Amino acid sequence: MSDNSIHIGLVIAIFIFFILFILKNKKAKISKYNSIRVFDDEQVSNLTTLKKSKKRIDSDRKRLRKNERQAKKRNRIKIRKALKNESKILFNIRESVDRERCRIMSDGFLRDLLNVDPYEFERIVGLLFEVEGYHVKETAKSGDGGIDLIIKKNSILKVVQVKRYANTKVGSPDVRDLWGAKNSVVDWYGNKVIPNGAIIVTTSYLTGDANKFVLRNIDSFEVIEKEKLIQWFLRNPNIASKVPNFSNLITSK
Repeated sequence: MSDNSIHIGLVIAIFIFFILFILKNKKAKISKYNSIRVFDDEQVSNLTTLKKSKKRIDSDRKRLRKNERQAKKRNRIKIRKALKNESKILFNIRESVDRERCRIMSDGFLRDLLNVDPYEFERIVGLLFEVEGYHVKETAKSGDGGIDLIIKKNSILKVVQVKRYANTKVGSPDVRDLWGAKNSVVDWYGNKVIPNGAIIVTTSYLTGDANKFVLRNIDSFEVIEKEKLIQWFLRNPNIASKVPNFSNLITSK
């Protein structure tokens, strides 16, 4: 074997060894890169999972807060409804108690009221109008044409008919008499005046015909019947006390 052949074989061996060395290092780098890339993918996957978890937690938190607000709102509405219902119940109870109290007092008070002298009754009704701010003039005991009182507040002047009836109703003739007499009214100074309206005050009620007449002239008529009259008295105990036995009635109840 010549020296050249040995030299060439040595060069080829070195070249092959160099190639193998390079290939080995490249393989190691690829393996290392792949391991690093796998690790990075795992991190990315974990990070994505964490983000999704955080987003889900935030969404759950918002939903819980919303549910909490809605629950509070529903509770407030329920509480308001409960308080409103309770107020209605209390109001109805108070109304029932007041109605019963008025009924009990009314029965006794009406009996005492019917025992009052008719002219004294007219005077007491006049005191009720005075409490309302009216100036009151009592008419003559006879020939009054159905007018018992003349009342005036500011520029408003009205005539009043007072009927203290027990079992009798105020009929159409009484109402018509008042309607006709209101055209011949004399005021405090002797002047003839035309009143703005007429008021009927009675411990009883109006008949059907009388009511029809009043309704036809509703702008000029006002009617204060039994219950309304008694309530008016009970709102003004100082005036009601002028009725005999009224203080005994209050004490007994």
